[in-house]
Amino acid sequence: MSRSHDIYNPPPVPVRYEPPATEPIVWTGRDLVALAMLACPVYGAAVWAWSVEPTLGLWVTAAGLFMILESWLSAVTFLHRHPEARRLSAKRRWLVFLVALLPWLICLVAGVALMLGLFVLSDRLMGA
Repeated sequence: MSRSHDIYNPPPVPVRYEPPATEPIVWTGRDLVALAMLACPVYGAAVWAWSVEPTLGLWVTAAGLFMILESWLSAVTFLHRHPEARRLSAKRRWLVFLVALLPWLICLVAGVALMLGLFVLSDRLMGA
């Protein structure tokens, strides 16, 4: 006798997957200006961090540039995939870039608040 088979839950059938065709992402001069303007605060923070501690400077530079590039590419990809967004005014385009940065900023503020809270807590517990 063969194995029982549930007719309501058939075994999976292999599905052939073909990835979508790649499309080049096109950016404008305004998008490059947005990248430069978003990177300026990171450069300022990196210069300050390098003057305080070289290791801190290295981490601020690497993490900050990663954060800016990832957010910028997300925004440019969004603008590329939504043709109606290409006709946005300059203020609206900037809003798209800033919204792409928002998750990073929330995590960064939460991380800094947690670290400062731990420093304050450890200072109070140690009696300093």
